[in-house]
Amino acid sequence: MLQAEWKNVDLERRTWSLPTENVNGSRGKKQDHYIFLSPFALNFFQEPKPLTGDSQWCFPNKQDDGHMDVKVVSKQVVDRQAQFKNRKALSRRRHDDTLVLADGQNGDWTPYDLRRTSATMMQARG
Repeated sequence: MLQAEWKNVDLERRTWSLPTENVNGSRGKKQDHYIFLSPFALNFFQEPKPLTGDSQWCFPNKQDDGHMDVKVVSKQVVDRQAQFKNRKALSRRRHDDTLVLADGQNGDWTPYDLRRTSATMMQARG
C-alpha cells in the first residue's frame, strides 16, 4: 500500500490497480492485480488525497521524492509491543504496549500476520 501511486487509484470507480512490478510472486507468473475498494478501504485513499498535493505517491515521504519507507508500518507495530523487546527505548520513537493483544498471552504480532490471516479468511470464503 505504501508504494501506491495516484495514477493507479480510481476513487470514482473505487478501484486500485497494482502493477506487476509491485506484486509478489514467481517470475513469469506475476500479473497486474485489480482491487475493488470497499467503503472502509476507500477511506484510506480518500483521506490523504487532499494532503498529498501534486505528489505521484498516495503516501509520500517527507521530502516527496518517493513513497514512505515500506518498513515504517512494521516499526510502528514493533515499537508499540515493547514488552516483547529487550532493548532501551529508541530516540524519537514510541516505546509502549498499546498494540499488545490478549495481555500478551499469544506473543507479539507483525503486519505480515494480518496479511496472512486475511488471506486465509478470504480463501475460506472463496
